[in-house]
Amino acid sequence: MRPGDYIRSLFGERDRVSLVAIPRAAEGGDVVQKVYSAEIAAADRTQAWLRHLNANRHDLFLGVNPIRPGAWGRTKRAIGDVMRVYLDIDEDGERALARILSDSRAGGLPAPTHVVRSSPGRFQVLWSVPRGALDHDRAEALTKGLAIRYGADTQVIDVARVLRIPGYRNWKRGGVPCALVASTGRVAQVAEFPADLPAAAAAASKPAGALAPGPSAGGDNSPSGRDWAWVRGELRAARDPEALVAALAARRDDKPKPLAYARRTVDRAVESLRAERERRSWRSR
Repeated sequence: MRPGDYIRSLFGERDRVSLVAIPRAAEGGDVVQKVYSAEIAAADRTQAWLRHLNANRHDLFLGVNPIRPGAWGRTKRAIGDVMRVYLDIDEDGERALARILSDSRAGGLPAPTHVVRSSPGRFQVLWSVPRGALDHDRAEALTKGLAIRYGADTQVIDVARVLRIPGYRNWKRGGVPCALVASTGRVAQVAEFPADLPAAAAAASKPAGALAPGPSAGGDNSPSGRDWAWVRGELRAARDPEALVAALAARRDDKPKPLAYARRTVDRAVESLRAERERRSWRSR
């Protein structure tokens, strides 16, 4: 399956999808983020541009869920209908994938829509679900429960996630090709997922938008503390959160998952500043 066909298999033509390109070349470069209709993202002209970026050592990513009309970023609030749950498996991947496929053959788990090998021993597993069958919080709760059960990354559960595109090279892992290793095209019903997934019920009961507290800027001189203070300062100066995610991911390439780290940091900072504004508003009433 060509990359353009992969995009078409996940989205309708008019769905608005997020494309991200992260440079890995020694000389660096800017993170590229675009929102296109799926029709344009899958078109030959766009794919030619993506091939050019990938040949020049950019890692390429596609959002798992569509961007709602009128939004241009990739915050949780920018995501429209949930269409997907997924797993990002970075450790003991062959064994984890074998468990998933065994459970799906036994009827305890729906068969994945797609399985992508992002690099040797690492996999991305995607299940398409009916549009609108899950809200954001329930989708993240289900994703977390699946991640706990099958040993995937439990920090990679958000509906705004981007995952690698099969057919392009993974430059973070030395340029190995990402490959589609299984594909059913199937849309899973929510009721087909196990009802006893660990932590899923607890995650589903969290208030909408609840986030773990970020590091304190006061006296925290660690790299993460400095990132936190910098992001909050930039947000106060009205910088675009999506631009901050891209900038922080580029400058913290030492992290195992720079984009995931950057998105968590910016999302938490946005939420902390919103909470501060609300507290001030209540005190002034």
